[in-house]
Amino acid sequence: MDVLYVTDETGALCDDVERWQRVRRDLHEVIFGGHDVRALFDKRRPAPSLVPRTRPEVRVEINVRNDQSPSETVIDVFGPDGLGALYRIASALADAGLEIHLAKVSTQGDRVADGFYVVDAVTGQKVTEPSRTAAIRESLHAAFAEIGERPKALAQIV
Repeated sequence: MDVLYVTDETGALCDDVERWQRVRRDLHEVIFGGHDVRALFDKRRPAPSLVPRTRPEVRVEINVRNDQSPSETVIDVFGPDGLGALYRIASALADAGLEIHLAKVSTQGDRVADGFYVVDAVTGQKVTEPSRTAAIRESLHAAFAEIGERPKALAQIV
C-alpha cells in the first residue's frame, strides 16, 4: 500500500475538497477513460504572461549508484521542479526498462530531490552495465529538459 502526504503551495496538508474531486476525476479518466497523462499536464500548464517570471537556475544532477542497496540500483535526481516533474522522471525510468521498487520524493522550492530504488524490469536485477547507466542518465536529462520548457511568452509589443 502506498501512503502519500500531499501538501499545497504553502506546505500545509492539502484538504481542499474541490481540488481532491478534480484529482479523483482526472485519475479516473486516466485509468478508465484512456486519457493521456501528458495531455492533462499540458491542459494545466499556466498561460504565458507578458512578463516572464524569472526563476533561479537549478543545475541537474543525476547519480546512479550500486553501493547503496544490496538488491537495487539507487538513482538520485536533482533538478528544476515544474508541472508534471515526477511523472516525467518516472516515465523516463519506465521507458528505460526499469521497475521502481521505492521512491523518495521531495521538493525544495523550485528544485526536486528524488531518490529511486530500481531494478531491471525484465531480470529484476541491479543495472550494472556502464552503457545502460549512461543511457538512463541521458533519458533523465531529456526528462528534465521537458520539465524546464516554459510556454512561449506572447510576442513583445513594440
